[in-house]
Amino acid sequence: MLENGRFTDARRDRGWRLGGTHDQLGLFDVRDAPIFKCVRSVFAQRFGTWNWYAVGSAESGGNLPGCIGGLTVACARCHDHKFDPITQMDYYRMMAIFFPFVDYDHPLAPASEVAAYAARKSQIDAKIQALTREVRRIEDPYIEDAFQKRLETFPDDVREAVRTPEEKRSPGQKLLATQMLSIRSTGARQITLSAADRDARNKLQSEIATLRAQLPKPLPVAAGIRDGDYRFTPDGPGDEPVAGTTANRIKVDFEGSFVPVPGRPYNPPPTFFPAMAEPGKGKLVEAGFLSVLTGGAPAVIEALPDRQSSGRRRALAEWIASPGNPLTARVMVNRIWH
Repeated sequence: MLENGRFTDARRDRGWRLGGTHDQLGLFDVRDAPIFKCVRSVFAQRFGTWNWYAVGSAESGGNLPGCIGGLTVACARCHDHKFDPITQMDYYRMMAIFFPFVDYDHPLAPASEVAAYAARKSQIDAKIQALTREVRRIEDPYIEDAFQKRLETFPDDVREAVRTPEEKRSPGQKLLATQMLSIRSTGARQITLSAADRDARNKLQSEIATLRAQLPKPLPVAAGIRDGDYRFTPDGPGDEPVAGTTANRIKVDFEGSFVPVPGRPYNPPPTFFPAMAEPGKGKLVEAGFLSVLTGGAPAVIEALPDRQSSGRRRALAEWIASPGNPLTARVMVNRIWH
């Protein structure tokens, strides 16, 4: 916490920046490790504590160099740095290192127990999903009827936008349709079913409740991050198709998975420049470091098939602690002196 210009929780600040003792991962104690070995170890590990979420955030391309290198790389997010020799592409190269990261709960249990839990849960979830689809099948005609009645209270242009086929809507109609269709699902709480449909739905909901009671007790997990693909993030409670369209939240026409699957090749999701570019239309960015320190040479990154990892975190750890990178030592000396 910053009070009167000073950090009152110095241990947290120092831990975030240098890998303090509260960041030990059960594999080593950083108090006994040389600083460079400490930095390499902390960043090379797969799992971590709360600070991994800061590393895995969209701002990591600028935050990490600020903490480890003492540079304001984040200033180059929208343009080349005004004072330091840091290009906008440098920012996106750094961001590409973190781009594959996804939030991941690592089960703290033997592999056999994890497999048994997953199999049992998957079996019950499939039955719940089938029953849930039946509930929606019963409710949908009533929800649609209620929505159409509500739609009649809106101006002509709004009604026309909603009723125009999706592929024929103008940009303005797409906006109007999205706004209107986003409220359609809220009608489920206001519909009145016939007696027969209400009884059928109650029976299905009772079966769903019985199945949920049979779900195995969740395994203990450690929150962390790992390489994966955000485009395949599993839907959670309440997730629905994008309002105004028939698409899922992210439309993909290729195979992949949220986390790497053993026996299958893992390809990190691509990073494009600029970030606002539509996928495939921007310039593809290769992960790398600050060109002023590397002479513009690309980062040497080797995938780690045995760990199903892109190898980018390992490469970053080696670069941070490399004798050819003077920034880590400079920041370390400044902090020890301070």
